[in-house]
Amino acid sequence: MERRQNQPLHGDRPRGLVNFTLIFAMVVAFYGLIAWRLGRDNGVLIIVGLGVAVFNWLTTPRRYSIYQDALVIAYGQPRVRVIPFERISGTPEVLRLVIGDRLRVQLVNGKRVIFQPRDVPTFHDRLSEALSGFRRDHPPVEGSSPNRDQSSNQGPGGQDPS
Repeated sequence: MERRQNQPLHGDRPRGLVNFTLIFAMVVAFYGLIAWRLGRDNGVLIIVGLGVAVFNWLTTPRRYSIYQDALVIAYGQPRVRVIPFERISGTPEVLRLVIGDRLRVQLVNGKRVIFQPRDVPTFHDRLSEALSGFRRDHPPVEGSSPNRDQSSNQGPGGQDPS
């Protein structure tokens, strides 16, 4: 895919430095393994710990990247969500919350994507610039309406797993 071969215009990581949920889930799985080996547990803690760890790995963002034509949110491998700019309506908004600033992007289908890069003001400015540049270079065609979010879950290297 061409988008994955180009260099991103800007990239940022999520605000949190350490994924405490993943660490806690692995500790629970390890404790469950010890309890199972000693005969005190039937393996439920192992399954719960590993299940939470896998869920957390697949749903917690690892990197946000802005390309010339898309916003890319990389989760744990192999999950990558690509949001083409033609699927974004309006401009990104900064949400000022007590627990930290976040960015909100409204999609044309009405869904919202909220994310929290480390440097919210810079990421907002760069995303706004990229969106306005894309819209200037690709004006909407009369009579065409995007009917759904083209976000995708891609495998490693940007290939579609299907």
